[in-house]
Amino acid sequence: MTYSFDERITRIFKERYKVEPSILYFQNEKIDKEKIEKFLNKSYLIYVNKEVIDNKIVEMDRLVEYDSNGILIYIKGGVNIFIFTTADRLNVAEFTLHNLIKLNK
Repeated sequence: MTYSFDERITRIFKERYKVEPSILYFQNEKIDKEKIEKFLNKSYLIYVNKEVIDNKIVEMDRLVEYDSNGILIYIKGGVNIFIFTTADRLNVAEFTLHNLIKLNK
């Protein structure tokens, strides 16, 4: 069975946390890859998809568990960042989003 990214992550989220996720979205315009790596360095990597483009391995998307109590972060193409969270962790997810916005300045 093939899933779009949203269906796939929603399925993973529901299997882990047994609830429907709330989703926060952020478009990365200026954060370089190293800052994102540092921001997520303690997060548990669930999966990563890479492709070979012009003989270089390029990360296309990644899903990490940012908070084991209910926050997953999905990064698509280094530009689109989705925070999937349980309703009771929404404040933590919003704080995380604000920290990403600060990195984007």
